[in-house]
Amino acid sequence: LFIEIWQLAVLNNADISSMSMHRFKLIKIPKKQFWADPIAIKHKNRTFVYFEEFLKSNGKGHISVIEFSDKGTLG
Repeated sequence: LFIEIWQLAVLNNADISSMSMHRFKLIKIPKKQFWADPIAIKHKNRTFVYFEEFLKSNGKGHISVIEFSDKGTLG
């Protein structure tokens, strides 16, 4: 049995020379959803991540966005 699971993670650091995985913070994705193809955009000192959100309940996907604070937390 093979189950593929994808995760989104954030690293709040301008210095990417040391991208050790323990420095990343995982974003909890609801169990009945699948997120894919994220892209981060910074606009007027605010950081937004756009991504495809697929809802298993209706079999449809759409584009969603979340905002991250300067500390790398949601909101």
